[in-house]
Formats: sequence, C-alpha cells, structure tokens
Amino acid sequence: MREEGIHKLEALMPADAKLANPPEYVVETSFLPDGILETAKCFDCDLIVMGANRTRAPRLASHIPWAITHDVLCEAPCPVFTVRD
Repeated sequence: MREEGIHKLEALMPADAKLANPPEYVVETSFLPDGILETAKCFDCDLIVMGANRTRAPRLASHIPWAITHDVLCEAPCPVFTVRD
C-alpha cells in the first residue's frame, strides 16, 4: 500500500522539474493529524502537501477533514500546501 502511494506521488512530479534536490516521498498510515505532524518532524520536512477537497456536506466537513487540515496548518514545523481536487 505504501509502495503504491509513493508511486502515485512520484507520478505527480513533472519529469522536467528543476529541483535543487530530489524530493523524498513519505506515505504513512498514522492517526491524523498527529501522525502527519510527527512524520514531518521526524523527517525534518521542508513542505507538507495535503488534499483539501470540496464537499457537499460543509457542516460535516467542518468537523472532520477541515479540522485535520486546520490542526496541521496551525502546528506544522514547515509550510503546508493544500491541493484541491
């Protein structure tokens, strides 16, 4: 499962990206948001990328996914980039 996740992340990076260093992709299955924050600290991350999709039930989303995103944004040791869709 982790291997598949890493391959999917690698596929998102353009082949012609001119990066100073190659990215290190990390896929974990820890409890959120603590798992995200602990992994970011453990790997000394420079950037956290998270999905932030729209929902048809905003009241429900305000208590679950956005709470996770909010906690990560407030406590992250590095910048957080949210991606929609």
